[in-house]
Amino acid sequence: MSDSALNPHPDLDPWGVRLWQLAGLFFRLGCTGFGGPQAHIAMQNEAVVQRRGWMSQEEFLAGMAICEMLPGPASTQLGIFIGYWRAGILGALVAGLAFIFPAYLIELVLSWAYFRYQALPQLSSLFLGIAPVVIALIVAFCWKLGKKAIKSGIQMAIAVAVFALMLGFGINVVFLFVGSAIVGLIVCGPRSRWGGPPAVKAKEATSPSSNPDQEPSSPGAKSSQQLLLIGADAPAHIGLSQQYIHMTGHPSCN
Repeated sequence: MSDSALNPHPDLDPWGVRLWQLAGLFFRLGCTGFGGPQAHIAMQNEAVVQRRGWMSQEEFLAGMAICEMLPGPASTQLGIFIGYWRAGILGALVAGLAFIFPAYLIELVLSWAYFRYQALPQLSSLFLGIAPVVIALIVAFCWKLGKKAIKSGIQMAIAVAVFALMLGFGINVVFLFVGSAIVGLIVCGPRSRWGGPPAVKAKEATSPSSNPDQEPSSPGAKSSQQLLLIGADAPAHIGLSQQYIHMTGHPSCN
């Protein structure tokens, strides 16, 4: 196993310090992250991008898009992605376990309590009061992240088209992933007549997520990187649309 896989950012804080930072952050998120995967992702974005600056917004969105394409809870997978980004393979393991373990314990206790006291009318009233709060968290997350993720007319068109296809026809999300990737390749590719994706501002060399040993990219490599970023945004738009449709109880999702 290479040193770069274990410790991808040797220029940052000591590796052990980063592992403790990941463990503390994701354990706290695991204890306080109510509202489902999309609400968790919003909390991770605020903690990792806005407060700590461990990665840029574009890098976070790329990681989110990758996780949305995988089966399973996207927020847990994104935590593992952030852990790997911050401290390599062991960082991914620490972040994932620290995030999952509190929820595992809480779920054990709540499951026991629910099945023991589910006949009580007060319990049903409790869940009726919690449900609107969860929906409000999801709507706020979709709005905040949507404003950051959709930066061009092309991205807006992809998001609207995916939303309409899911809401109107209930198309399988796998086909939407593949279709969005093809559209991104055609419309945003380096040789596209539409001029390719919008330029992403280069990060400063002193950015925490930059690699000082990395050689300058060629124009072709930059175009490929931009294409990857635009293609990664499309699944993120799909994830936001899918979350809204599930939240509103569309028949195709039941």
